[in-house]
Amino acid sequence: MKKSIIILAAAFLSFTTLFANGNEVAKKIQQIAMFDAGDKQFRLIYPFKDERAIKITITDQYGKVVGTDFVHSNSGFLRKYNMEALAPGAYQIELASAKENLVKPFSITNKQVMAINDLGNEQVKLILTHEIQEGTIKIYNAESELLHNEKYDSKKGNSRMYDLSKYENTDFTFVLVGEATIAVNLK
Repeated sequence: MKKSIIILAAAFLSFTTLFANGNEVAKKIQQIAMFDAGDKQFRLIYPFKDERAIKITITDQYGKVVGTDFVHSNSGFLRKYNMEALAPGAYQIELASAKENLVKPFSITNKQVMAINDLGNEQVKLILTHEIQEGTIKIYNAESELLHNEKYDSKKGNSRMYDLSKYENTDFTFVLVGEATIAVNLK
């Protein structure tokens, strides 16, 4: 009986450790941003310190490798990629280090105007392409209540930082109202 309890406790401890590690990986993947900056010029933001080389592999929806890269950086990095030769569709980027492999899906569309980078600790960065000159940025909660409203002018830069910790919700919709209305969800 005592041996069964010890085995059960060890199994439970292994499962909870695996579950906790899975949550940490999911949080890290959320903090990585891969977004279209216009004309199929993509930006990859990797905000983590890693003393060893990181192998970057981009694959299409069929698993075919369409690009590879290596980055050495001790403080995170921003990397630019020209995806002009690739057709619209579903892709993924894998960042492999000595510690872990992180896989983030992204898509190539004809046009992406707005992206959200979840920085963790309820901090997000809203990134707008250079094609939008001015408009209004609105943030709504899951109940469609307006939480934030501000004028957007590209002369002040194409990104904005937001602290969402003062809101109880975890589901947000960012809307840009201008020449057209564009919405991006953060869940």
